[in-house]
Amino acid sequence: MTVRLILHGLALLVILAAAAVAHADDLPEQTILAATEANLDPVDVQGAANSTGVDARTYLYGTGELQRPEPIIGTALAIHRVRLTHYVEAGVTYGGGRTYQGSAACSWNFAMGTRLRLPNGETFVCNDRGLLGSSGWVDLWRRPDLTRVYGAYVTVEVLR
Repeated sequence: MTVRLILHGLALLVILAAAAVAHADDLPEQTILAATEANLDPVDVQGAANSTGVDARTYLYGTGELQRPEPIIGTALAIHRVRLTHYVEAGVTYGGGRTYQGSAACSWNFAMGTRLRLPNGETFVCNDRGLLGSSGWVDLWRRPDLTRVYGAYVTVEVLR
């Protein structure tokens, strides 16, 4: 009886290991590269990225597992003066993902996925909406300290 239990346990481990390997082979190359760079398991990173609704690299930037590359000066596509506010409610964004450090609700003049850069070099992504009007408003998720640093209005650079 004990030998049969051990054999069944070993068979189950082989099946689970094969399933894990097959799942890891299905991961996007960008997830594998980002996870390797952060020294993390690619399957875990893809699962976290799926649950937040962002790509793996953006997720790892948001959690601090990867450092964002230094922006190259002069790469902004446009410059806007915006009203800068913040919100703290966690949940599902207009874009279908979850709020995270680096996400923002933006007025309708910014397309979903637009990356913006603050004067201190920090970047964030427009992945949410709100009652922000049609132009000139950015509502950062859980960053009240920045509104005190810059005041009610700030100049942001559009990166894409």
